[in-house]
Amino acid sequence: MEKVNILKPISIIASLLLNTHLFSFDFSTETITGSGTKDSFIIRDPATNYALKFVTTDMSSDPYAVFQSLNDVDVGLTTPYSGNYLLISNLVATGATITVTADMNNDGIFGDAFKIDSFISSDPSYYGGNYQVKPNGVVANQQTLTLDSLPENTTTFTPTAPSNFDGITSLEIQFSSSASGIIIDNVVIALPTAGDTTPPTFDTAPATSSVTSTTLNLNSSLDENGTVYYVAVANGDTAPTSAQVKAGVNYTGGTVVAHGSGMTTGAGFDSHLSVSGLTANTAYDIYVVGQDDEGTPNVMATATKVDVTTTGLSATFDFESNMTGVGTKTVTQTVSGVTLSITSTTISIVDSSTTSGQDIQGTTTLSTDYGTALETQLDFSVTGYTFNLDSLIIFNVNTSDTFTLTANGQTASLLITAGTTPTWNISSSADASKFQNISSFTLTATDPFAIDFDSISLTNITSGSALDTTPPNIRHRSSNK
Repeated sequence: MEKVNILKPISIIASLLLNTHLFSFDFSTETITGSGTKDSFIIRDPATNYALKFVTTDMSSDPYAVFQSLNDVDVGLTTPYSGNYLLISNLVATGATITVTADMNNDGIFGDAFKIDSFISSDPSYYGGNYQVKPNGVVANQQTLTLDSLPENTTTFTPTAPSNFDGITSLEIQFSSSASGIIIDNVVIALPTAGDTTPPTFDTAPATSSVTSTTLNLNSSLDENGTVYYVAVANGDTAPTSAQVKAGVNYTGGTVVAHGSGMTTGAGFDSHLSVSGLTANTAYDIYVVGQDDEGTPNVMATATKVDVTTTGLSATFDFESNMTGVGTKTVTQTVSGVTLSITSTTISIVDSSTTSGQDIQGTTTLSTDYGTALETQLDFSVTGYTFNLDSLIIFNVNTSDTFTLTANGQTASLLITAGTTPTWNISSSADASKFQNISSFTLTATDPFAIDFDSISLTNITSGSALDTTPPNIRHRSSNK
C-alpha cells in the first residue's frame, strides 16, 4: 500500500465525487451516534442519507475499548488527517475484527448493497502489520492492508479487484495479530454498479436426440455462461412460466413428469441434459429456460417448447421365464407386458436340452423337436402391437441351409452353416426397413430344418396395428362418350 499525505488526496476525492457519484464520509460533517461507546457506531450523511454502521464482537473488558469520533487534539496525536476521524481502540489484540454495513435508502435497516471505493487508515496502537479486508467476509476475496506502526503514517486502501468490493452487503476488517485498534477516515462509497440485466438467449435452440422408450438427451447452448432448466409434461398441458420451469414441480394445468437442470460448459456455453423417467410411445412437451450466472440471475422471460414422442418398448425374448406351451406347437413368452407367440407348422417346440443340448444364451433355448420330424416354418407374432425386428440367434443343427425371414411380403435371407450360432442382426442390415412396424414375421428354409433359436430382440414395440405396405390396385374406369 502507498503511504500518502492526507491533504493532497482530499482535493482529488472531491473531484471524483463530482464526476462519479461517489460519497466520502469524513467523520466531521455527518450525524454520528454511538461515539464513545462499546456499541455500534453509526455515521449518516444528512444530504444523501447514506449511513455506515461499524460493529465488533471483539470488545475487551478495557473501559477504553470504544468507537470514537475524535481529532488529533482529542487524542494527542499529530497526524495528517483533517478534522475528525473514527478511532477504534483497545480491542482484543489477537486479530480482532470490525464489520461495516450500509443503509443506502434511509430505512434504518443496515445490510444494503454498496460499493467500497477507498478509505484512509493507520494504526493508533503503534504495532501496525497486515490487516485483512474481506468483502462480505469472504476470505477468498480478501485484500491485505499493511499499516505502519506509527499512526501518523497513513495508508490508502483501494481495491485491486474492484468487482470484489462492488455490490457487497458487508465489509470485514481483521486486525493484524498485534494491533488493537485502527483509525479510519474518508471512507468513499457508492451505490453498487448496475450489472448485467439482460437474460441469455439460446444460440442453439433446444432439441432432443437419442430418444428411447424412457429416456432422451436434451441439447442446447446459451450466448453466455449460465444454467439451463427443463420440465417435461404431457402433450397439450398448459405451458409453464419460467419460474415454474425452474421450480420443477406440478403447477396448475401441468403435471411434471421429469425435470432437471445443468450448468453450461465450454467456450460455446453448451448444455447437454439427460431426461429419464418417461413412458414408451408417449408424446411430451418439454419446456426449457436459461438463466445467466449473475449474482441475481437474469432468467428468460418465457420457456421454449420442444415436442417429442418417445419410442416404443424394447424387449428381448430369452425364454428363461414367463413361458407357456413348451412341448406344443405354440409357445409364448411375456416380457414387459408384451407377449410373443411362436407357432410351428409340423412339430412341437421344446427345450433344447431334450434335443441338441445347445444353450445359446442363458439356461434355456427353444428348439424344434427334430427327434420326431423336421420343421418347415415358424411363425412369430405379437398381438396388439407393432414392432421392429432387431435380431435373433439361430443354431442350425443339420446341414447348412439358407433361411428366409418374411414380413408383409418382403424377405431377407441368410446362409447358416450347420453347427454355428450366428446372430442375425436385422436392424443393422440393408433389410432393416422391411422389418419395421410389423406385427409378425415368418422363418422358413430351403429344406425342412432342425434348429434351436434364442434371444429374439424387438424394438419400438408400440400398441396398434401394423403398417399396411400392400400397394393399392389401380382400376380403370371406362368413360361414356
